[in-house]
Amino acid sequence: MSERLALKTGAQKPATSKPPAPKLSDDRGKGRALGCAFCRRPITTTAAAIQVSGSHEYTFVNPDNDVFRIGCFADASGLKKYGPSTLEYTWFPGYAWQVELCGGCRNQLGWFYRSKDHGFHGLILDNLVEIEENE
Repeated sequence: MSERLALKTGAQKPATSKPPAPKLSDDRGKGRALGCAFCRRPITTTAAAIQVSGSHEYTFVNPDNDVFRIGCFADASGLKKYGPSTLEYTWFPGYAWQVELCGGCRNQLGWFYRSKDHGFHGLILDNLVEIEENE
């Protein structure tokens, strides 16, 4: 499956105006909870943010000229992997990617990247919002 096809999974826009993307500074302890912008399902925390190849945040363009601002995260729950892993059109050389959908509403939240000895979640920052821990 190409990334072009993987991104055409029927994702919808949030019903309300787009909230600002989460800010990842000033985290202490377990960080702030981040959830799906579409259904508010808990996904990860700001404390799980990591750097990959020297940065946490990246902006990429896919073959359809769709622009994605992603953040790298060590841990993310509440996601379902979709489709096979592939190296085709990878944004991180040496890492195969696999689409990750929200386990609640099935909107695309990002990709899981895997190399021989490392894996991380590349999550679309505009599709995450800060949520209360008990939402």
